[in-house]
Amino acid sequence: MSISTGKGDGGETELMFGRRVSKAHPRVVAAGAVDELNAALGLVRVAAGGDELGSFLAEVQQDLVILMGELATLPEDLGRYVEKGFERFGEGRLEKLETKIAEIEAAGLSFGGWAMPGAGGDAAAGALDFARTVCRRA
Repeated sequence: MSISTGKGDGGETELMFGRRVSKAHPRVVAAGAVDELNAALGLVRVAAGGDELGSFLAEVQQDLVILMGELATLPEDLGRYVEKGFERFGEGRLEKLETKIAEIEAAGLSFGGWAMPGAGGDAAAGALDFARTVCRRA
């Protein structure tokens, strides 16, 4: 599978099921921001190594892939999306994330105010700072 469609640009892109929309369409913009977040979390995961955080982030990244698929499907094609066996994002995924945040905070992490990104002193902390900013936009 090529990363290029070979169809030219013209300011449009293709969503699932062949629907063409402007590259400025809110779904395209949102999917791009989620894709960027996924890449930023990949940097965090690589910097963190094979620890528990890395494993959890791999799960979050998979959830983001599911979200991007749903964003790339217009409402009128959602039935086809489900029929094809694509997974939906759903509330349970957000609850899983909120549970993990509560666990991290219960272990002693607390918000002490804004800090200089990268002040944590290691690559994983700096990558997390970057991912946080991308997440806010996404």
